[in-house]
Amino acid sequence: MAEACKLSSIVCRLASEKEWIDCLPSQRHEGPFESVAKQRLLPSETINFRFRTRLIYATATINYDYPNVLRLQVQSSIIDRIMDRLLGHLPTSWRDRVSRFFPEWSLPSRLVLKVCKENWDEEFKIEKSTYKALESLQGSRIPNFYGELKYNGKKAILISDIGGVCLSTPEGALLKLSDVLNLVKDALIDLFRFGIEPCDIKLDNFRLVDGRIMPIDFEMVDHNRQTDEKRAEAVLDSAYFLGDQYEKQRSCYLGDGLIKQVK
Repeated sequence: MAEACKLSSIVCRLASEKEWIDCLPSQRHEGPFESVAKQRLLPSETINFRFRTRLIYATATINYDYPNVLRLQVQSSIIDRIMDRLLGHLPTSWRDRVSRFFPEWSLPSRLVLKVCKENWDEEFKIEKSTYKALESLQGSRIPNFYGELKYNGKKAILISDIGGVCLSTPEGALLKLSDVLNLVKDALIDLFRFGIEPCDIKLDNFRLVDGRIMPIDFEMVDHNRQTDEKRAEAVLDSAYFLGDQYEKQRSCYLGDGLIKQVK
């Protein structure tokens, strides 16, 4: 925590210097805004796969933009209900122990299954190792990582569905730019204090969840072992780059009539 406060104070100091003030993205349109876009209907199908000792049945929603990422609504089977009842009779300490050694029986009903893309074995390995390095941030700043499995003969990881809205969508384009920049800086500072620098900085890889921004993609990261000053510069550089994308995207949505200014 002390390291995060130190890095945060350096980021604040740099942000107040003329060099960085000149780089600050500017908000082109005054809000507030609201989304008037129609909800996109995505195809779904029923799937099943084995995760450790459990056979999981789920309804999978597929996004055409990211066909290797499936959002799951788990369907409770008879065995699932029996296990829930058995675990419910255990003392809390024993339930916690079972969850630690057999996480497959304590999963939430909403999950994300991310399948390794063809010829992306190295990126798949990097994402797994990054989740391990950021274990203490799981559930609060990044999704929970439950483990690796095989799906249709391909490697995949199972993570939590954190909900919220993606910054690249009309629903995610309603914030003040200053709020976006502050939230993104907070998220990046948390990653950088563990030496993790995300390299694929784009709106698709960040979600707004309960008033905070959560990064969701770790296939391309650098292990940043530089000085705190250099890390702070990298935080600002990435945050401003994302903020510029955010404003350009918002302008497009306003022009296309997908969001509107509220008087």
